[in-house]
Amino acid sequence: MTLRDSRVVATFMKTLGAPLAQQAQVVAMEESKVDDNQSELDCLVAKKYKPVALKVRPVLSELPDRYRIKRHIIGDPLAGMPQLPTHPPEFTPKGRYTQERMEKMDAGLEPDFLWPEERKLMHNVIREQNEAFAWDDSEQGSFKEEYFPPIEIPTIAHVPWIEKNHPIPPVIYDKVCKIIKRKIEAGVYEPSNSSYRSRWFCVIKKDGKSLRLVHSLEPLNKVTIAHSGLPPATEELAMHFAGRACNGVLDLYVGYDERVLAESSRDLTTFQTPFGALRLVTLPMDWTNSVPIFHDDVTYILQDEIPEFTMPYIDDVPIRGPLSRYELPGGKYETIPENSGIRQFVWEHFVATNRILQRMKYSGGTFSGPKTILCANTITVVGFHCSYKGRMPTSDSIGIITRWGPCEDITDVRSFLGTAVRCRNHIPKFISIAAPLYDLLRKGRDFHWGPVEQQAMDELKEAIRNCFPIRKIQFLSDQPVVLSVDSSWRAVGYYIY
Repeated sequence: MTLRDSRVVATFMKTLGAPLAQQAQVVAMEESKVDDNQSELDCLVAKKYKPVALKVRPVLSELPDRYRIKRHIIGDPLAGMPQLPTHPPEFTPKGRYTQERMEKMDAGLEPDFLWPEERKLMHNVIREQNEAFAWDDSEQGSFKEEYFPPIEIPTIAHVPWIEKNHPIPPVIYDKVCKIIKRKIEAGVYEPSNSSYRSRWFCVIKKDGKSLRLVHSLEPLNKVTIAHSGLPPATEELAMHFAGRACNGVLDLYVGYDERVLAESSRDLTTFQTPFGALRLVTLPMDWTNSVPIFHDDVTYILQDEIPEFTMPYIDDVPIRGPLSRYELPGGKYETIPENSGIRQFVWEHFVATNRILQRMKYSGGTFSGPKTILCANTITVVGFHCSYKGRMPTSDSIGIITRWGPCEDITDVRSFLGTAVRCRNHIPKFISIAAPLYDLLRKGRDFHWGPVEQQAMDELKEAIRNCFPIRKIQFLSDQPVVLSVDSSWRAVGYYIY
């Protein structure tokens, strides 16, 4: 970024009134590669968090029967599932899993974690289940309508809205047109002539090379009858995969595009483009009910694998490996009887992975090929690294905290503590260390940032920088569970081990 660009961005951020700590990417609807040969885009977008008071709330009302979500998978999803070979053959391309894609997958593996025979087994699983993956829009799946009937958007009586769209910046105009064309070709957009018009805009994905189209559906959300479902808590989810012998991660390919929207509801999503008025054919990502509906879809498909082997989080499907690596004396591992080159825990993990892929393929869904991690020592789940050692905050999360400068006001203090508290379970005496900062939040107290507050921040940063991994308590273990109470005049707490 040039000096001139930096000044433009700084001016833009100042105009928004957004402190660095409060900036975030806009929740995205769609992602598309702009140009594989382009290293960065010629623009940058920042967005201030929307205050709670300004957020649009859906309508809390009884849901008419016609809008009930129906799901019914017929038959046995595991019928015809490919069996894992105990002596996997050398790789040969099949279907979508080409030689080039295999080489990219192989290059992305953790060095020295999988043994050679285990790598061959992994490639065999992907090869035989290649229809469960998509590497581009032409391969994207869709949940079968006989199992998942199209979604109707439940709304109250309202007047159609017409919102004028902001012009597309000239520097990204051609790129945006290419994205829209690809979505039309993929069947995600179709022509519309309704009286509704919603805004849309683009944001840059964090990789600096991809654009996302965001559909601003606030008028629709305002008249929608709410679905009150929630995905699992992130704390519980991350801990579920801590301390396992290995793990994997699957990500549905543009997940919301895999659930079809009823034709009677599509007009509500109409937006104006250089190609005329279009509407969404699939579940809108920015619609208020999309998250709980899609999360329930995925959990329904994988219900027989929950909680032992997976715990889906909307469109992310982490795969949980065995609890033990079956270590033997001398640094060796237990292997399967048929092949001494495949460890028992890796074999068990791929057996479960094969079933999960089969269930999703049977339902019509597809996982993103480029984002797939089938078997690894460490995976990232909702902002935490999960490995055999336990759960740890990611280096990015730690870096955000350790690079934080002195707080300028109460809002900045709240932002810092709200970010740091995610590491609370990893730090002994967290509240005692952070006490001077919490004191600043007391009602009626004037804000003053001095040496005491700065020292508390520095100590908290250092503790987070050196925090330790934690594991889930094994309540079924023969060892007793110990409850310790940690109390003082300032705070009351406890910990279990």
